Amino acid sequence: MDVGNYGSAFIQVDVGRSSWPLDHPYVTLLPTATLMSPADSRQGKGRQGVRMFKKADFLPQAAGESWDRLQVTCTQPFNKRSQFGLFFLRLRTAEEHTEEVSAHQEDTENQVRYCKNFFSHTNAISFVNSLLFSLCLSVSFSPLYLPFHASSCLDSGSVGLLSDTETEIMPFSPSPPPFSTSRDELMVPCPLCSFRFPIDCIEQHASTCGDTVWPSTIFQPEQWREIVNKKLRFPPELISAIQEGNMVMISGLLKTGDGIIRQLEESEDRQWREALNLSIRLGNEDTMVALLQGVKFDFRQIHEALLVAVDTNQPRIVKRLLDRLDQEKGNKMDVRSFSQAIFDHSIDDSQFAPGVTPLTLACQKDLYDIVNMLTQKGHIIPWPHKVSCSCLECRNGRQYDLLKFSLSRINTYRGLASRAYLSITSEDAMLSAFHLSRDLRKLSKKEPEFKPQYIALEELCQEFAVELLGMCRNQSEVTTILNSSGVDDDDSEDEFHDQAFEEGIPNLARLRLAVNYNQKQFVAHPICQQVLSSIWCGHLPGWRGSRTAWKLFVSLGIFITMPLLCLIYWIAPKSKVGKILKIPVIKFLLHSASYLWFLITLLGESLTMERYRDSFASRQPNILHNSLHMVWVAGFFWFECKEVWIEGLRSYFLDLWNCLDMMVLSMYLAAFTLRVVIMLKGHFLCLSPGTEEECVYFTQTLRDDWRQEDPQLIAEVLFAVTSMLSFTRLAYILPAQESLGTLQISMGKMIDDMIRFLFILMIIGTAFLCGINNIYVPYIVSPQLGRFNETFQFLFWTMFGVVNKEYVDMPDFIVAEFVGRILYGIFTLLIVIVLLNMLIAMITNSFQKIEDDADVEWKFARSKLYLSYFREGLTMPVPFNIIPSPKAFFYLVRGIFRRICCCCKFNSTPDYPPIASMSNGSMKDDGGVEEKMSYRQQVICALVQRYIESARREFEETKRKDVGNRVTELSKVVGRLHTEMKQIHQTLLDTEAAKMDPSEKSTSVLGKYIRGAKNNFRGFDSSGPSESRSTPLLVNVHEQDPGLEPDSVEQKDAGGDNVTEVNEEDASSDQTVVDMKNSVSGEEETGSGDGEEERGI
Repeated sequence: MDVGNYGSAFIQVDVGRSSWPLDHPYVTLLPTATLMSPADSRQGKGRQGVRMFKKADFLPQAAGESWDRLQVTCTQPFNKRSQFGLFFLRLRTAEEHTEEVSAHQEDTENQVRYCKNFFSHTNAISFVNSLLFSLCLSVSFSPLYLPFHASSCLDSGSVGLLSDTETEIMPFSPSPPPFSTSRDELMVPCPLCSFRFPIDCIEQHASTCGDTVWPSTIFQPEQWREIVNKKLRFPPELISAIQEGNMVMISGLLKTGDGIIRQLEESEDRQWREALNLSIRLGNEDTMVALLQGVKFDFRQIHEALLVAVDTNQPRIVKRLLDRLDQEKGNKMDVRSFSQAIFDHSIDDSQFAPGVTPLTLACQKDLYDIVNMLTQKGHIIPWPHKVSCSCLECRNGRQYDLLKFSLSRINTYRGLASRAYLSITSEDAMLSAFHLSRDLRKLSKKEPEFKPQYIALEELCQEFAVELLGMCRNQSEVTTILNSSGVDDDDSEDEFHDQAFEEGIPNLARLRLAVNYNQKQFVAHPICQQVLSSIWCGHLPGWRGSRTAWKLFVSLGIFITMPLLCLIYWIAPKSKVGKILKIPVIKFLLHSASYLWFLITLLGESLTMERYRDSFASRQPNILHNSLHMVWVAGFFWFECKEVWIEGLRSYFLDLWNCLDMMVLSMYLAAFTLRVVIMLKGHFLCLSPGTEEECVYFTQTLRDDWRQEDPQLIAEVLFAVTSMLSFTRLAYILPAQESLGTLQISMGKMIDDMIRFLFILMIIGTAFLCGINNIYVPYIVSPQLGRFNETFQFLFWTMFGVVNKEYVDMPDFIVAEFVGRILYGIFTLLIVIVLLNMLIAMITNSFQKIEDDADVEWKFARSKLYLSYFREGLTMPVPFNIIPSPKAFFYLVRGIFRRICCCCKFNSTPDYPPIASMSNGSMKDDGGVEEKMSYRQQVICALVQRYIESARREFEETKRKDVGNRVTELSKVVGRLHTEMKQIHQTLLDTEAAKMDPSEKSTSVLGKYIRGAKNNFRGFDSSGPSESRSTPLLVNVHEQDPGLEPDSVEQKDAGGDNVTEVNEEDASSDQTVVDMKNSVSGEEETGSGDGEEERGI
């Protein structure tokens, strides 16, 4: 074996047989051999060279057998950026001796092949052209005879002998003889072959000149074979053959009979892809199999074909294409290469968007069978990196094509957010939908250019979680889904496991996670609301169905008797009254009554301050007169501390109401602290010598002489603000009632709109404030303009219609007055007319959105209120919670005892009944031990299975009702039946023709033609005129046939256009070939008279 190297470092040769299947492994003939040294490979030296291998270099077990297939593998691991391959590859097999010249020449022509191997830009290897273009193409001469042959090798006398060989090698040009002799009197021509030979050799030549066998002493055949890398050209007739389903024509064009898979021309890549995609779209599986068997498609072309198969929902074709990929690449196939298709320019003309993989497309269409098939083959959807990721892959993708990179991310998220992918690939599909919904919401804010797409995907995830919850069939499944008890819970829910609820109330970790992730549709689902309502009422089932008057009466009783109820619970928390007070609805009423008492106290203090105005305005007020509310403040502070301990700091501050509570409590404590500081400071200053002036200021000075930063003034302001905020905190309990809760939610949205509006108002107001103030500063004319504070007040009250136009008048300064009036007019136009009306429109829009989805918004807000009263503890309302109870003392002692004794913490696990459909479910752990599947996993698997079956039934029902889909399916069925009928018809004709005697054939010419015309009329043969002309009709006519008239036989088809005549003078021939042109339409044959007729013998 001779190898012409071009940059390859190593070579390995494997052999096989054409009779083997495609997945059969090849046998190694030549182990990995070196063509270049590592140093030369790295430096790019010695890239071209010839390496010869002898029989001793091959493996004995492979070299001793016969093979007809060769597989060559070249590698270059040292310089991956360089182009490498082979110039040529020549093999020589064992010598074969033939006895006849014709047989030897035919064998020689079949053995020798030429090619430009592996690279289009490499030069063809030039061999000894004088030998290649002679009659002895692959025959060598003895040294004695070679000069005589070379002198006349290309004489005119040998042209006829070389005609057959030259036909095979026309692309090459002959080279001059390597050896020449002078043609003088020493050369004598042979009288038989006209070759010239020396006088002393003419006798030896004449003795064998007329023999039919070449002398063995002269010619020695060499069995050299050039390896051919032929590439299949795209036949233009292939598209029409695929459309017609003509398998015979397709097999002939692709030459699938020899079992060789041929390479494709790079320039014709798109045509071959369109042919393969067309066969898949037409649903012709046989045509696609023929293409795969005859043409070598790479993974990029298979990738696009897979996309077409998935797009047309053909699982069988998808399976065949996946099997072809397995045969081509085996287990080493990198499924991630599909996701890197954005770097391939050959798919730019494809109908599919960049980054779309077969799995992504199947997920987007919710094709569960195909998704399951692809995932079993190892296909995955890699999770996209963060938007701010700066890894090498992301940088290359952005620099290569930013649009393709962004579209690839969007298509990837579409696959991840699909119902099919979440159902099949996720262990907990509902939890995965929650996490993905949250991530998509964050991405919509980070990538505003794709915000509509991300919002749509987020809604899709929420809908999937809701639909999955709707698959529950009993309360046990609902309880299992909404709770997250057990050791197999996800880490993301750990923060909710530590939150204990009241005795008898489930954990509801999944539901609280949905609230935390803002899954409004899931929380507002009837199943979740039913569970929350049943827990809210507890052991008071009559509360839900009672009238509003009864509920108000009970609430009033709790409000009045709150101190007595708290005393009973403090003494006996396990009593019947204590258990009733632990019911969430009663706890809610108890805490609401406590807060109402707090507001009444604030209102009473305000009335008291108004009655004793002089006393409160001086430095001598009693601190206890207006500090009764501090008892509730202390209780609220302890309540918030316990809430932070139970929920955790992060979860606590996620609720904006908690932030408001902390701010109000801080202001109350600050106001009270400042009053205490004033009292103590006045007392200690009066006791200290030398501070009489300060003592008088803090004890006897009137309010008019106080400093602006006086602590008592600051304390009074803080107390006034906190009193206002305390009353607004009452809106927290409004979601308990539907109509009031909807208004409270609308008000919150309106406040958000006002904050955005104030930002725009601040920009415009500051601009006009600076402009108008700068105009009137130099002129001390207007008392309200020219000073920053006065100008701000003037513009501020202008927004509310309190306007005095005389402030802008300056009669003595016309230019300044004119500009001032213009700016003031523009300010009034923008603020009063434009911005205020825009604020009204924004508020109206927000209110309308809430009203359109009022039910979901109200139920979500009410659910958060319900969950806040399900927690264990916090039963005693403010301010009675600051009194240590016997129960708290008992828990403290028990905790200390457990910590000292290192006792175990017992966790109760609910024992739920098994599901009938999944009771036998099992799983294997890492050690291979088979374990019973947890009940929660059984429930999730059952819900997913029900959802998939429901989706399949819905898909089939939609498919059945779709008229367009039914028409498409019907056309495919009709096409297949049409093809089968054509094949059956042709088979019957061939069978009848084979069984018919020559005499019967001559008498049935008219009958055959009539039947063919009928078949054409019925649609059994739809071939065009061009196909009919290429298929001649063989008609045998005998003179002795009595069935034919002596003059002529006329045949006419159904349309009456084509006529074939057989005259008496033609009847003497043994066979007549009649080429008939069938009429496809009457319009085409109008101008041709009676048709076309050709006959030949």
